[in-house]
Amino acid sequence: MSSLDSSETKRLVDPYSSDKFFSFDRRYTWFKYAPPGYLLYVRQDRLLARPFDARSLQFTGDLLPVPLGLEGQLWTFPWVSENGTLCYGGNMEPDSNINTPQVKKFDRRGKEIEIIGPPGNYFDMDLSRDGTRLALEEPRPTNTEGDIWILDLHRGIKTRFTEPASKTWNYCPRWSPDESRILFSSSRDGSSEQPDSSYGNLYLKASSGEGIEEALLKSKQMKYLLDWSRDGCYVLYESQIQTPEQESELWALPLLGDRKPFLFLQSAGHARLSPDGRWVAYVSPEQVSPDETVSNLYVRSFPSGEGKWRITSKGGYHPQWRGDGKELFYNTFVNLAEEKDLYLMSVEVKPGSTFQLGPPRALFENANLSPINGPDQYSYAVSPDGQYFYILVRQPPSSAQIHVVLNWTADLPRK
Repeated sequence: MSSLDSSETKRLVDPYSSDKFFSFDRRYTWFKYAPPGYLLYVRQDRLLARPFDARSLQFTGDLLPVPLGLEGQLWTFPWVSENGTLCYGGNMEPDSNINTPQVKKFDRRGKEIEIIGPPGNYFDMDLSRDGTRLALEEPRPTNTEGDIWILDLHRGIKTRFTEPASKTWNYCPRWSPDESRILFSSSRDGSSEQPDSSYGNLYLKASSGEGIEEALLKSKQMKYLLDWSRDGCYVLYESQIQTPEQESELWALPLLGDRKPFLFLQSAGHARLSPDGRWVAYVSPEQVSPDETVSNLYVRSFPSGEGKWRITSKGGYHPQWRGDGKELFYNTFVNLAEEKDLYLMSVEVKPGSTFQLGPPRALFENANLSPINGPDQYSYAVSPDGQYFYILVRQPPSSAQIHVVLNWTADLPRK
């Protein structure tokens, strides 16, 4: 948080700390100041409030549940007026799957082809190289623990991949080149006192789900796994620097030789390697004016990092390559200022000794292309031939009401 009268920034919450009120949580959360002195916080579709002094920028009490009297889902973030009136939207069907993501298959025109498998609170996905299975990240009901599941796209059957463990969130699954294994990030070592303890250590397991989970990389870095090269020689991951700006870095882990990770790019993330391993598409923030920063899509050679080709100028996110490397997909907002009209885009990549690309083309609009909970997570996957897209689609509430609470602080728990 920062003051409008000062450039100084102060971190209120470290999501990777052992703070009992704000522990590691992969669910994207919202914070909002509410008069007369609270910071509102949403977790597990429930509203919480913590007493907060806006002058000193300090918490002054414990986290408190806000009794809304709602048994279903909280599907809009509440708004609070100066006179203590709180307004929010809620799902009136607590046992339904409304607003829960569902895997749906679309063609290149955006036409829905089929619904695949059961709905679930999925965060991230990765498609196997042969296009038959999806690895899905799904939290447990606590939303402080999560597991990885495998969805068979032909049969629509979902199978557990990682076993549930206390205080563990397994996330960012990525298939090995031969599909025999799955690599993923895990929070299991975050609370240990070992020198290599981290909430993002990388673990490996047979894609059949059998056998033990073996550590591939353990270090102090917070790691979000991004990609595994087709030749099996490199793994890419994103690491956040623990600064108020939470700047991201792009790291590469060689799987041959000394296996020592190296910094590939600063201020970069959302990276995907081309099928031939020669290029990496990534997203990097760019300040276009004193008050505006835009995340654009670029391509560089890999692993040298030489050359730099701009793909977008008005925002681009979550690149994906076609199986033969001749097409690059990404999503972007046509109306960037208001983050509206989210489109799936396509760029032809021409083969050759240097990187050559054609003009961008809009394939179709789909608001669900936006990540559900965080920028390192993918809400869509591309079939190997580039003809179909698997998207996590949220169903809008069909039975909901807008609720108004007068003097909302009156019912907060008192000590």
